[in-house]
Amino acid sequence: MRISIIASLFLLLSFSGIGQRVVRIIPGVGAGELKLGMTKAQVQKLLGNDFRTETYVENMRSYTSNGEDFSIDSVPQFVLDFDEAIIFNKTPKNYPVYSIFFLNGKVNFFKLSTYVSSATLSESFAIDGIKLREKSEVARKKFGKDYLTRSYGDYEGHHIHYKKGMEVVYDDGILTVVSIFAADADYAGKIARRSERVKLLFKALIDEDEYEEEEEW
Repeated sequence: MRISIIASLFLLLSFSGIGQRVVRIIPGVGAGELKLGMTKAQVQKLLGNDFRTETYVENMRSYTSNGEDFSIDSVPQFVLDFDEAIIFNKTPKNYPVYSIFFLNGKVNFFKLSTYVSSATLSESFAIDGIKLREKSEVARKKFGKDYLTRSYGDYEGHHIHYKKGMEVVYDDGILTVVSIFAADADYAGKIARRSERVKLLFKALIDEDEYEEEEEW
């Protein structure tokens, strides 16, 4: 009888989520076993090989549909710089990871996204008690007001907590994306120094796309 009660309690905790393991996200460091500074081989061992690889230019091209007015020079991966990106085709091994960026062979930036994972998986990852899919007003209060903002689509908020090493996106009243990079007090300075180069390349890609469309006609 006692064994049955214990077994029933275990099942109740498991299905209610009370006993759910919470993976810790640490700004400027990583999320669980996924850490900044890992090599691509280490990432593959942890998350598998079901991803596509993109170059700097290929990744930038994915933003060209937003037009020249898009503030591409403040997008973290282009501010931080990278040599190669991997974009996962599906949620890898219970990590809500969408993309990982490498500089000189090491992870320097990655995105966790609720858009590519189930609610249960998303909510098993948390920063200081704030889980992915937390209500935006709760998360904003916890994370504080020391951040840069950038406009992207019709998202409710896009905040770059550069001194912590974290980017967050709020959409429809919830925390939907958390990106991790090394804390950098000079983030605004990097935007200023790299802005012209990034914008020129972005414009060249837009012009190239428009030319190809005209050729097709």
